[in-house]
Amino acid sequence: MSEKQLWSRIRAKLNHFGHFERVENGVGVGTPDIDFCVHGVEGKIELKYLAHYPVREGTRLLGRNGLRQEQVVWISRRCRHEGRVFVLVGVGTDLYLLRMTAGLAAELNELSRGALVEHLCWFHVGRKAPDYSGLVRALVG
Repeated sequence: MSEKQLWSRIRAKLNHFGHFERVENGVGVGTPDIDFCVHGVEGKIELKYLAHYPVREGTRLLGRNGLRQEQVVWISRRCRHEGRVFVLVGVGTDLYLLRMTAGLAAELNELSRGALVEHLCWFHVGRKAPDYSGLVRALVG
């Protein structure tokens, strides 16, 4: 599965709660993948997907598959102006949502699975259907 396939998997579920749109933007370097508006609350979501977890527990979860430098800069700038930016990480069928800060954007790629868990605002683990209403509450809360 790719980030595009991850978006296809969650799009219909999220659109039930508000307006979610994938941003295909070659001009705005570093701009996150998804723009959303729910009950007047707007924000951005960057999607990251991995097929499986690293073998060793202490290994960086995202590493080179994480945020590009342009994305770190964009997210940091938006967060400094109190914008809502999230990263939704898919690993297999598991989902992890992180509310970004400038500091977290800078260190995200270096975090192991255990360290990443400390920064979660919502997660889903397992093959059962995720609670998308909980994900949306995390986005607007």
